[in-house]
Amino acid sequence: KAQRTSGINDPSLGFRLLKEMKQKQIQPNPMTYSALIDVCGRCSRSDLALQALRLMLDDQKQEQMKKKNNNNSAVGAWTAAINACGKAGRVDTAMKLFFESMPRFGVSPNFVTCGCLVDSLLRHGRTQETLEVLRYMKTNNIEPSQVMYTSLMTYASRLAATSSSWSSNSSSSRSDTS
Repeated sequence: KAQRTSGINDPSLGFRLLKEMKQKQIQPNPMTYSALIDVCGRCSRSDLALQALRLMLDDQKQEQMKKKNNNNSAVGAWTAAINACGKAGRVDTAMKLFFESMPRFGVSPNFVTCGCLVDSLLRHGRTQETLEVLRYMKTNNIEPSQVMYTSLMTYASRLAATSSSWSSNSSSSRSDTS
């Protein structure tokens, strides 16, 4: 009789399937890892989501694809990891992935990546960091989605208070330096 080891918050079946793919010489692609990372996030296992992201990066490194590596095909996996961390309350880790790790690996966030991070930041009351992501989006010509606008509207009063205190602090610091 087979022993059942995976439960409602246990994405181990996904990792077993990944291992089986590799044993059968089937090369997982970024979408495969995105699905695995998403499952980990749905199971509230951001630790395993980050492990799956590391596995993808190790595979890409080992593979050293014969043609020029297009890391932007992996943006979905990064987005899923950021989303999993945000949902688990690991907002600092999500910010680090977005602002440090993605650029280091040559991956550019898209509007979905930004939306996941903005939503997580807003849910955790991190309005100042939300404004940083919005400035990043503006600088990089990333247009917000309907979902992002909805999140922003939900937290509009909190953002307005942070934005005006940020503006008055920056204008007072400019007048102090003159």
